[in-house]
Order: sequence, then structure tokens, then C-alpha cells
Amino acid sequence: MVGQQDTSLSEPGERPDGDQVRGGGSRARGRTAVPVRPAGGRSSETGPAIRRFGIATGRQVGKDLAIPKELRYWPQGSAQTGRSIEALALSPDGRHLYAGWEAPLAEDGDQRGRGIIRIQRYTGTPGGTYTPDRQSAFLADDGMYLSELTAVDDNGGLLALERQYTAGLGSEIRIAQLSLADAPDVTELTSLWHQPAKIFAPDELVVDLATCPAGGPGAVAGPASTPQHPLLDNVEGMALGTARTAGKYKGRHPLYLVSDDNDSDSQITRFYSLAVRLRP
Repeated sequence: MVGQQDTSLSEPGERPDGDQVRGGGSRARGRTAVPVRPAGGRSSETGPAIRRFGIATGRQVGKDLAIPKELRYWPQGSAQTGRSIEALALSPDGRHLYAGWEAPLAEDGDQRGRGIIRIQRYTGTPGGTYTPDRQSAFLADDGMYLSELTAVDDNGGLLALERQYTAGLGSEIRIAQLSLADAPDVTELTSLWHQPAKIFAPDELVVDLATCPAGGPGAVAGPASTPQHPLLDNVEGMALGTARTAGKYKGRHPLYLVSDDNDSDSQITRFYSLAVRLRP
């Protein structure tokens, strides 16, 4: 689960209070859900946290996973308030957990409008604990924020869901395939601003939702946050299926998306099903 929570409630064995948690995503492994508490409080005492909860009991299992100091809020680190850990992905074998920061650290900034996004890798065992051991970085598209990550394989292959919203224009949603396998470890770099391009993980666009058919009047449920393209909404969730072995979309992966209506009358919760082709 990725969300906000008052850290005073997070002692092992306790259940999180639904009124004090803003959930955004979770990854389950066996009988334990590996959640997160990102998106951000307003003080150093209410910072990002990664916590595990028993699926059967709903209670926290073990202690919070460690968050490197530089990835926390000021004064410990330079994460933007309210824009810390937003994405969480677990590799298929359960060995690696990836936590993605929604926006650049203040120390990192952007490169010509493309936000520098850090991804913290954790290594561990299903049912056990996970330890932070490596950081990677990639460049989001112009003005975009990271919303979700999904693991493609056990070797650092990820899908990154990027989004932004502009009043009067609506939402922009794109999904890129990242490869962290050959990306350098940037843990020791205090700032990634003005670093050479080779330090960033390679990315390749998989789909831009603006290229999908908009749908005619009455064909798309409303309301829509983007009048020009009713299907474009505040997409925040993503899940990837195994490649199809037969039929029209043989070789393509089913990709499922879900939008968050933010409890707003001008938005809607929408589910999407796409068939995408990924590079090996």
C-alpha cells in the first residue's frame, strides 16, 4: 500500500486507522502484503514509510523498512513534501522490491523540464525483511510525475506510469518501459542535476493514452476530466499480465489501469484493459 499515515499508529502488531491512511497501492506475497506509506506528511515526523501487514489479520508485521536519509523530507533529506514514495513494485521472484519517488528530490531537480526520478531497490526474501541496497534514476517525460511501477522481470525491468494534470486541459498519461539492469547505482550521488545522460536508466515509450481512440458521445462514461479526450483521467494504478499465447493479441501482455476520482464530482473511477508489446 502506498499512502499517508500518522507514524504514531505504526507499531508492529497494530492495525492502521483508515481515517489516517491515504492508500495508493500494494503488493502481496504469500500471506503478507508489502505496503508503503509514501505520498507524504507535512513534517519530519510524518514522513514516507514502507510497512508490511498480514493479509489475514490486517496488523503490521515487523518493523518499517529502512528509508535512506536523503530520500526523506527536510531536514533529514530533500524529498518534496507530499511527493515522496508513490510507486511500489515487487519482482516476480519476490527478491527485489522497488520504491519510486513521485517527484524529483530538491537536490536533483530536472533536466530541461524532465524530472529526475529516483527508484530505491530493496533486496530480501518473501516473508522476511528487505534492505535498501541500490538506487537508480530515470528521466520522466516533460512535466510528468511518477504514479506507479510494475515489475516486468526479475532483472530490473519495470513499467513506469507517468501522469500530470493541467487545469483546463486535463490529464496526460504515458507508460514507459525501464531497464535498471545496466543503470549505475546513484546512491552516493548527493545531486543528480547536471549529471551525464549515461547515469539514467534507458526508457522506451510503451503507450501514450492520448493516442487511443477518444470514443464518441455516449460511448465513454462521464464525467471526464479531459473534455477533449474523455478516456484520459487520473490514472494511478497499473497491473501487468503474462503474454498471451494465442489469438489476435498473441505475444502481447494484458495491461490493466485504473483511475482515481479523488472523490471529485468532475472525475470518475475508470478501468482500462490494453494489449501492449514489450521489448525482451
